[in-house]
Amino acid sequence: MLRKILSGSSSSTIPESESKPTESPQVHARREAKAHPPGRGEVMNFQKELERDRHKAKHAVRDFVQGAASANLARMQASLNSLDYGKFDGGGWTRAMRTVARLKSVPSKTRKFFLRLYIDNGDHIREECDDLALADGLRVLLPKYRGPAMRLYRGESASNLSRRTYGLSWTRSEEVARAFAETGPYRTFVGGSVLLEAHASENAIICAPALLADRYKESEYIVDRRRLKSVRAIDRFPQLSDDKPRELQRAKRGAIRKRKKKRKGPGGDGG
Repeated sequence: MLRKILSGSSSSTIPESESKPTESPQVHARREAKAHPPGRGEVMNFQKELERDRHKAKHAVRDFVQGAASANLARMQASLNSLDYGKFDGGGWTRAMRTVARLKSVPSKTRKFFLRLYIDNGDHIREECDDLALADGLRVLLPKYRGPAMRLYRGESASNLSRRTYGLSWTRSEEVARAFAETGPYRTFVGGSVLLEAHASENAIICAPALLADRYKESEYIVDRRRLKSVRAIDRFPQLSDDKPRELQRAKRGAIRKRKKKRKGPGGDGG
């Protein structure tokens, strides 16, 4: 919480003759550091704390990987909080995924456990982890896809399309992807959003939560973008203004009206 650092009446002023020139926070910090240098004991304690953090971060990666390899789910679970906060200390989700990707396989018990974890926390894990490292780790940790090639869709930002840095989550439902593109936060990105269509070979599809636990009815497929073919934008949505909540709500209402009209058809009742 920010502390209030100004107090007193505005009438309490310093006479010009007694005023001192102001200094920047950086200059003040350097002056204070010279006047009150940290003692040897304080430096040693700080170094010890850093070393403990690095040790904890690296052990969390080890526990996660070894727990996955042996189906020790309690050990995996206990490492999760440290993975969240360990990326600046030599650990974190990216290192864990790069390490687990070296395993040839893990028990089915591990795959089922991590599928539940990923369905509930996938958004958070993706925020904390490099996309390509995550894709490699998920090939080991999630139930393997055994189906045919699929035509898949995704709502994406126009900037990610131009860089070909598509996300991992795709859907076989064009309607679901359109909703994400038209009413999701990508509409507020520079250049707006796009509705993508791609041919995904069986090797490009890492896992199909849609076939295993489609809790959110999103028909989700997890895809490695490096193996996608013929990705194209089939619709585009212009960038919204900075008034995000109001603009997104307006876009959502418009999308709902369009879907209702499409279901009814000309002269039909949509039943």
